[in-house]
Amino acid sequence: RVRFGMPISPMRAESMDGPDGDHDCDGDGIPNRDEIALFMNPVEPADGAMDTDSDGLSNHMEWSWSQRGLEVNMRDPSDADLDQDGDGVANGLEIMGGLDPMNPNDAAGDFDQDGLSNGQELNNGLNPRDATDADADQDGDGLSAREEINRGRNPLIADCEADNAEIIGRNDEPERA
Repeated sequence: RVRFGMPISPMRAESMDGPDGDHDCDGDGIPNRDEIALFMNPVEPADGAMDTDSDGLSNHMEWSWSQRGLEVNMRDPSDADLDQDGDGVANGLEIMGGLDPMNPNDAAGDFDQDGLSNGQELNNGLNPRDATDADADQDGDGLSAREEINRGRNPLIADCEADNAEIIGRNDEPERA
């Protein structure tokens, strides 16, 4: 590869403008040195966007958060389900939802001021930055997402507000309602 008119090799210790390991030959945001250590290709731009462990987080996301101290590994699919900050929201959901998986306070906040906490929204498949989704009926069962969350239901699985089990006061599982 040539960068700024200079040939760059991730295998060479140093180019005229600094160590090749510090460069990002493929422009994926991960330095050559780290790509080699992670068994990635430092001249393949697509590998940063890949999700090697199929956990919903790109290799670049996992590398970036690991640089900040989050315990993630692009070859471990279970790390996205961990809750490093103990706020009740999995690391992967926090990252995808724009929260900080190392900040135990952001899940209690309410970015969109809709009355549901960021954590409630993320844990129930809603967007913590969209105030309209709390009052929407995503599953078409007659209850808003807010009503379902307040009843301990999943707002993405249809259940009937007026089914006999609900009328007599028994709150059966949504899958069986």
